[in-house]
Amino acid sequence: APLPRAAQSPPCLRNPFLRERDQPEETPAHARANGASAAALATMSRLRADFVDLGVLGRGGFCKVFKVISRLDGSQYAVKRTERKLQSERERREALREVQAMAGLGGGADRGGEHVVRYFGCWMEYDHLYIQLELCDTTLSALFAECVESRARESADAERGAGELTKRKTFGQKEIEKVLRHVASALAFAHARNVAHLDVKPDNVLVRDGVYKLADWGRAAPVDGVGYVGAPSGAHGESSTRLVSKPVSVEEGDSRYLAPELLRGEFAPYDASRADEASGVGAGEERKHARSPRSFVGLDRADVFSLGATAYELASGAPLPASGEAYQALRDGRVSFESFAASPSRTGPDEPGRSGTPRERVSDASFTPAFQALVAKMVAALPGARPCAAEVLAAAETLDAPQAEASDGAGGSQGVIGMFSPAVPDSTAKPSPGSHGRAVLGGTPSRLGFSASAAGGR
Repeated sequence: APLPRAAQSPPCLRNPFLRERDQPEETPAHARANGASAAALATMSRLRADFVDLGVLGRGGFCKVFKVISRLDGSQYAVKRTERKLQSERERREALREVQAMAGLGGGADRGGEHVVRYFGCWMEYDHLYIQLELCDTTLSALFAECVESRARESADAERGAGELTKRKTFGQKEIEKVLRHVASALAFAHARNVAHLDVKPDNVLVRDGVYKLADWGRAAPVDGVGYVGAPSGAHGESSTRLVSKPVSVEEGDSRYLAPELLRGEFAPYDASRADEASGVGAGEERKHARSPRSFVGLDRADVFSLGATAYELASGAPLPASGEAYQALRDGRVSFESFAASPSRTGPDEPGRSGTPRERVSDASFTPAFQALVAKMVAALPGARPCAAEVLAAAETLDAPQAEASDGAGGSQGVIGMFSPAVPDSTAKPSPGSHGRAVLGGTPSRLGFSASAAGGR
């Protein structure tokens, strides 16, 4: 039955602890002194009872995103609602994957948690799932679209011979390094908790106060590919349950960013140290080659490929192709910066790096050999040839440090392989039971994974 439009909503309180820029604009709801009656609240949507709806931020194929103000704490949030009604148990389980993954991450003070969009709670209502999330300013894809449009306008101005060309917005190496640092930090944080995102792309990277945050965990899966589900533990239909492990289904995402092994449906997580056992390593050698923090290759490497493809797209200044020779080249791990990246050049006086020491200032249109090598390593065709997220983070931070000259005096940038120190903690350092299994993970396209369309601007 439709909700009564005449039902009066509770008052919306202002929060005196918010910064002025975070204070929501006054709405008619702020002036209401009387709350709704108990009878009205009993039939009122929770979205309307608990929040002031400021309108739709965006919508995708599977969800709609609202910008709201909490009536009790006076803060602004984003609320996602599934477009379709979740009527079957399977549909509900798939839709709940996002909130279960975010609840498993739990935020916290650990490094990387600040680069995951905060999750505040969820509820089911009229067979729709509602998820209350942190409100962000915009998305990486929206910022990138502005750069693409700026580039098109610049080309048009040049063809017309305009006297004053449009100032071009670009993603230079410095900003792409920032994207890599922030998103790799979020991935390392998630992978350490056995959560793989599996849908990393510009649409799902939100921006708040200049900080990049990873969102939309609707296609998440355990890094080791093993899920735990309830199964009857007693005979004769007893209601008690026990946890059993089973391979999880890996859902398909945007093929432009998806790792090739997931597109083929042939990926099997493995432990590199156990490969030695299969090759006949003795007992002493087996102890010597016990699983190291960097030995496990799981679904986390698919996330690294997607992040590398995102960085490559930002560097190219044009959207990734969905088919054709360039599409296949990226699947094969073949990337080339020749068409859009010149050699490093000085465009002005040296500027300090993150360490405070001078670094070579690189123009927006150029990318250092070390940066190119890192991106190429991230999109390697074989999962085991890619670095883990923690290694990507360490390498991206090294890119922003002074470049060491070669000992032979020839000079040059530090190779990307040299950036990956064995001392760097792996993002999968906390394995789950069954991580050594090699069951091939298949999957079908998800019909309920959320496509993060808009984070919303203020």
